[in-house]
Amino acid sequence: MAIYLICNHKKSISATQLAKDISVTLKTSWFLIHKIRRTFHCIHMEKLDGEVELDETFVGGKNKNRHANKKVKNSQGRSFKDKVPVLGMLQRGGNVICKVVKDTSVKSLTPPILKAVKRTATLFTGYSQQIAPLWII
Repeated sequence: MAIYLICNHKKSISATQLAKDISVTLKTSWFLIHKIRRTFHCIHMEKLDGEVELDETFVGGKNKNRHANKKVKNSQGRSFKDKVPVLGMLQRGGNVICKVVKDTSVKSLTPPILKAVKRTATLFTGYSQQIAPLWII
């Protein structure tokens, strides 16, 4: 019943609401929600195939917009002293996968790409127009 309610609720369901709906304690419903969400998160998605776009970005906000005591020195451009590098992979007309990576070197980017994209895919990156069927690395 809990899975049905979580899946069919319009946006999301709170632990309090679930507790009322299935007549259990708040502690039990909170535990159930977390178990169910973790299980859904672990469902294996198929690898991306076809035309796949790849790019990385830095999440963190501009240094100039920070308070004076929170600014980081020498953090311009692609510096990630104060930002987190994220790799995004988009299958045209399909799924999106985002992964936090250690840095933007080939050594760090290759394993998540190999894990998420089929070797028959055609890759489009910011470095070139097209990398035809996957890749001899």
